[in-house]
Amino acid sequence: LPKHYKKPKDDSLIEPKLSKQESKMAPLMRSFFKEKIVSALKSENAFRICYDQEQNSPISWYVGDIISNDDVFVEKSHLIANYLFEKQNGQNSGGILVIILCKLKDSKTCVVFKLDKEIGAQLTEDKETESYDIAEVQNLMLSNKTRIMKIAMLTIKENFHIDFDGLLVDYQSSIGNNKNLESYFMCDFLGCRAFE
Repeated sequence: LPKHYKKPKDDSLIEPKLSKQESKMAPLMRSFFKEKIVSALKSENAFRICYDQEQNSPISWYVGDIISNDDVFVEKSHLIANYLFEKQNGQNSGGILVIILCKLKDSKTCVVFKLDKEIGAQLTEDKETESYDIAEVQNLMLSNKTRIMKIAMLTIKENFHIDFDGLLVDYQSSIGNNKNLESYFMCDFLGCRAFE
């Protein structure tokens, strides 16, 4: 997701770049993502959220469709990304939006998180010259030091026999310290409020 200015400086059209198909993920990367997600959602900054019907956000419908129907993942992911882009303004940084369909116990959940977009360096070996080259890596997505800006795990609460709809961590807001504080990500985008 690029930084979203309501009025672009040079009249150019700014819009999200969306994947046309599900991304493939090697087993090692699955483990890496799982570790990052679990670590964030188990932290003291995580808290329970529930959908707030007064917010009029379509996210609960999109997530429900993703969890219930295997054939709509890409389509609904695009709708989620576009809706977040619409809700952001020039104050919100750009980044990479990741949507993952996960399994928790025997039921599915949907994890939505926003990452900082990074640039890194990669060491490559040239065997002919017996030397090493350093190449720039654009759009480095997730490393041990990558900052997860926002993460939400959303469920169909009836599948888990719980009273809340998910968990949220927003590292860019003091919302973890004050459950009554509103944020655009929780309220405007997800259409949620703090459960407790």
